Amino acid sequence: MAVSRPNPISRIRELSSSGKWLELFSHYNELRRTSLQVTDPWVLSSIFKASSRISPSLVRSFQACVIKLGLASSSSVANSALDFYFKCKDCGSAMTVFRSMESRDSISWNILIHGLLDMGDWEKGLQWFKNARAAEFEPNVSTLVLVIQACRRDGVNLERLAFHGYVVKSGFQFIMSIKNSLLGMYADTDMRRAKQLFDEMPERDVIAWSVIIGGYVNSEEPQMGLTIFRKMVSEGHTHPDEVTLVSVLKACASVGDLMLGMAVHGFLACQGLDADIFVINSMIDMYFKCRDVSSAIAIFGMLPGKNLVSWNSMLSGLVLNEEYWEALLVFRAMAEEGVKFDEV
Repeated sequence: MAVSRPNPISRIRELSSSGKWLELFSHYNELRRTSLQVTDPWVLSSIFKASSRISPSLVRSFQACVIKLGLASSSSVANSALDFYFKCKDCGSAMTVFRSMESRDSISWNILIHGLLDMGDWEKGLQWFKNARAAEFEPNVSTLVLVIQACRRDGVNLERLAFHGYVVKSGFQFIMSIKNSLLGMYADTDMRRAKQLFDEMPERDVIAWSVIIGGYVNSEEPQMGLTIFRKMVSEGHTHPDEVTLVSVLKACASVGDLMLGMAVHGFLACQGLDADIFVINSMIDMYFKCRDVSSAIAIFGMLPGKNLVSWNSMLSGLVLNEEYWEALLVFRAMAEEGVKFDEV
């Protein structure tokens, strides 16, 4: 009785699903040797993915083969090539693929914009986002978050307001990561709008609380930041994390509120959050600025993994409190431990 051979295309799908990329590519080469032409866009995309996992040179070779066979017009195949080149940080090749596409879908636009923004080309990424809007594409959430980051760096308020309007019009304003990103965008320069957006949020996670508290502290309104922190604690729905408490410690340092700073220290210890180096450095800075030199020195002494910020916090804190001889001893200890100095 004859044994039926498995369908070669089904075999490619099976290998792709299990992530056996080398075996998949070898199977594809065997099909080519038997003169069987693979034209299924999904299969071609899988081979693109397999090539990218094995070697960049294989991708270029396979792309040349696809173009030669006249199959490069498939948007899914082109999208795979586009995604690969951006992941390789090869913007030139990615743009060549994008411009040569006969038809572009939302995936194409998302890969392009996400790729440019992820590489830090904020200006070009924003410009292509505007072009994509004219083409009525549908952005995904991760692309929108990156666009918001680009708007933050761009620093043009009109651009931010226009994008916020687009988010509302498109119905993305109810997604938590989008709301938090918009909140962070406004907290950079316009706390009035940030607070308005925060107050309008029906649900707030720890990121939202941290952003609004940090925004006020960085805007030199520490008392307002502390007021919101007290509200966060009193509501009891969301527990502060390390990011929240670093901002709160900074606020305590700014206003010289030692009692609240000590209470925050106690909270950190109870929650097991006092092992984070950024939190510990903030505590050292807070105690020094609240004129509790002995507590700051005690925390520094118990710190197992001191970084440069830890040492600089000690130096600046001792100088602030006119403990000049102690500061010189700390500087000497840095040299003995081989710590590299910086301008601070």
